[in-house]
Amino acid sequence: MKRASLAIGFAVFALFGVYSYYHSVPTQETTLASNTFPEQNTRTSEIQRTFDNRCVVCHSCNNAPCQLNLTSYSGFERGTTLAKVYDASRKASIQPTRLDIDADSEQAWRQKSFTSVVNPTNPYLGQFARTLLEKHAEGANFPPPSEMAPVCASTADQPVVAMPYGLPALTDNESQLLLGWIQRGAPGSVPSQVDITADESKNINSWQTFLNETSPESRLVSRYLYEHLFLAHVHFSNDPKQFFRLIRSKTSCSESLSEIATRRPNDPPGTENFYYCFKPLMQTIVEKTHLPYLMNEAKLQWMKRNFFSEPWKVSRMPSYDPKESANPFLTFEAIPTKARFQFLLEDSQYHVATFIKGPVCNGTQAVNSIDDQFYVFFMDPASDLLVKDPEFREASKQLLVVPAEQGSDGKLSGIAGYFKKYPALRNQYRLLRAEAIKKNYPQGLSLNNLWNGDGRNENSVLTVLRHNDNSYVLKGPRGDAAHSAYVLDYGLFERLVYNLVVGFDVYGNITHQLHTRVYMGMIRMEGENNFLDFFPPELRPPIVKNWYSPTLLASLEKKLIDKPIPNSYPSQVRLDGASQPEAARAQMYQRILTERLPFMVQRYPDPINWKSMTFPTALWSKPNLNPVEYTLSTLSVPNASGANSWVRHLPDTSLLVVQSKGQVRQIYTMVKNKKFRSEGSLLFEDKQRTPENDDLMILPELATSYPNYFFIVDENDIQNFAQSLRGSQDETGWKATLGRWGLARNNPYFWVFSDQIQSFLKRRMGLNGGVIDYTHYDVWTK
Repeated sequence: MKRASLAIGFAVFALFGVYSYYHSVPTQETTLASNTFPEQNTRTSEIQRTFDNRCVVCHSCNNAPCQLNLTSYSGFERGTTLAKVYDASRKASIQPTRLDIDADSEQAWRQKSFTSVVNPTNPYLGQFARTLLEKHAEGANFPPPSEMAPVCASTADQPVVAMPYGLPALTDNESQLLLGWIQRGAPGSVPSQVDITADESKNINSWQTFLNETSPESRLVSRYLYEHLFLAHVHFSNDPKQFFRLIRSKTSCSESLSEIATRRPNDPPGTENFYYCFKPLMQTIVEKTHLPYLMNEAKLQWMKRNFFSEPWKVSRMPSYDPKESANPFLTFEAIPTKARFQFLLEDSQYHVATFIKGPVCNGTQAVNSIDDQFYVFFMDPASDLLVKDPEFREASKQLLVVPAEQGSDGKLSGIAGYFKKYPALRNQYRLLRAEAIKKNYPQGLSLNNLWNGDGRNENSVLTVLRHNDNSYVLKGPRGDAAHSAYVLDYGLFERLVYNLVVGFDVYGNITHQLHTRVYMGMIRMEGENNFLDFFPPELRPPIVKNWYSPTLLASLEKKLIDKPIPNSYPSQVRLDGASQPEAARAQMYQRILTERLPFMVQRYPDPINWKSMTFPTALWSKPNLNPVEYTLSTLSVPNASGANSWVRHLPDTSLLVVQSKGQVRQIYTMVKNKKFRSEGSLLFEDKQRTPENDDLMILPELATSYPNYFFIVDENDIQNFAQSLRGSQDETGWKATLGRWGLARNNPYFWVFSDQIQSFLKRRMGLNGGVIDYTHYDVWTK
């Protein structure tokens, strides 16, 4: 009874924490125009470009204000709704409203309470035209909207909020173009033809044939691939003009597709006969949801070798019952474990990115469970315990179910049962794993047990960066020695996928969201513990203490979900003279990268940020930096002593746009790594902050989907900019820096710079690029 009461009390605080977290993030209630694919003529092509450049920066994905998703004509036609995707107080799940999935006509969306932004009888009184005109009217009065035509951005004192919201107005030519289109009734349609080459068409046919083979083994592998790739923006060449989604269709791939819309990819399809097909993605690509995945002929042959090079049989086709489908270790146990793990490793950046760019879009459910910067390493498949130890695998498979088995409407009264069940199952698994390590590695683990990417795969080490309520993942060891790191084995990697992606429902109730978040916290601790297994036993406790301050709240969380597991087993890794946690971690990173991943040091060097990590000269030596990057390297320094307190003023992420003669020469992402007394606290995270210890990382590429600010600096002025930043010890100094180099929302040239930035990033990032989001611009928490 005492433990149950403790769990209920913690749950109440946790629910309050999730609710407060949602409602602490400033939101923008806006209504803008769309990116459209209407009738084929020059005029409407101009409209499409205007929408892409001015509107999609805010209106896309689930966090589009009023769900006005303007990445396609179908989104414009769908219109707006007052229903919120993100609602922390939601007691019951709601019906999904995924564009181009959950309804296929304007009338179907009206039945789901979406309202048109166009007035069919008087176009200038429609929601779209009114907000656009308001921006140019400079305070002109408009009649308040009727209750039957809700305007999301309205308040009692401000009936119509001008658009673009909080940004400069469109030019007269842009406004006249859009208003003229509206006056004509906003005609348009989604194109029926896609632009693909003959080779791409051949690849599509080959993949669809492979995915729809009828043997039990092929059907099981196809289901496994679909559940992991349903979010992918699939492309069939290295220079695609068109991306696709992998779907389940009631009709064959050669017919008009009839997508089976289910909440989760592992929900029952509702029909015995269905097909895996590729559906063209008819939306403007936005960076925050862009998950490119190459499926060419070489990848198809790799899949066949990976899954079918050794014979195996399916004795029983698994069901779609949640008690089974929520546990991939049961559902897919017939597929060789090594093949499943190798599939995840081969494109690990994609799979990790699905945790960030997946159903939640900006990751609000899971990101406050992670550190601001951490590295991700992987166990070698041949060394993974679930691969090499059949006895351990059999004993573990029932323990690895994720909370998604409870569906999207978990009961608040059942939270005590949750804390009784899932931490206990996980801790039982951890005990089994500890015994398996002792049995299989009596001398302890060595660095050879880490995956080396087969000496060529750039997915072998990743860096994850948290930016308050969103995250980003990059290949390579970015930034100076990370505060923490995970080692993902197969058991952890697969549970991450099924907890945060396959099993997560953004339309679920608060209990479902809480279940997902708490389980993610448990996974985080497991990943850290796997990393600790490589350290000598005497160094493990001080590193843990460095991660988790012994606060009352941290002690409560660990008591509920993280039972101490004996881990005094040895390690074969020796660290020379590293008695402090920071030094021990830095030396461990150096050893792993030098001995197992030297090609990653050479392909992804970070001379701006690497300070505490050094490598043999034969492997890498710091180059002579150009004047700009040399200056930036003086800003990116460790801040454990609090000497660089000016960093606390910076936003979570900002883009430093370095210009030469008025043209963009390079764009850097300035990332503020926030420091906390204790990692991953679910509750009252702001009370754990130590802003005086924040430090800065500067990367010569895009490292955020949601920049908070732009700094425009001429290359000849970079030293003055750096000096001004270092001098920003108070608000006065910070405002002086913002005033001289920052691009304010109301700057009349905002859109000129925006066009330059978006265009530069599109060219630089190629098929990985997309429109970056402005919903967080000039909004951040310290």
